[in-house]
Amino acid sequence: MPTKPNFHPVLQLQTPTPESPTEKPGAPAPHAGGFIADGDELLWVYVWIIQNGDDMNGGAWAAAADGESPDGKTFKGEWEVETHMSHDSDDFKTEIAAVGTAMALIKRADNSHDVYWWTDAVNLERPEETSAT
Repeated sequence: MPTKPNFHPVLQLQTPTPESPTEKPGAPAPHAGGFIADGDELLWVYVWIIQNGDDMNGGAWAAAADGESPDGKTFKGEWEVETHMSHDSDDFKTEIAAVGTAMALIKRADNSHDVYWWTDAVNLERPEETSAT
């Protein structure tokens, strides 16, 4: 079986874009991305990033963002998608892992097509936490 695409293990939180009607003002959404097997091409990809838990006061919180590849944009080697905060979502927390799940149409190296759904644990970081290498 061919290898699957995956998420980068760390996704950077981005500043939300004002043109998205579902954006929560000031809440950064993750920039989703990952790797693609050599010779494969993602023809489209849909992405969801989810994180939830209990707060110290006994209440629950939940953060969610979603995104999709732009029409006509395909990816080889690596893929990337801007996500947007879901309506009424809480903020993402960098101190705990989130779940990234995605579905893509893959054109395999042998020209066959495969719809693939995958899920990975991902860590989140704010842009200022990124170290220069």
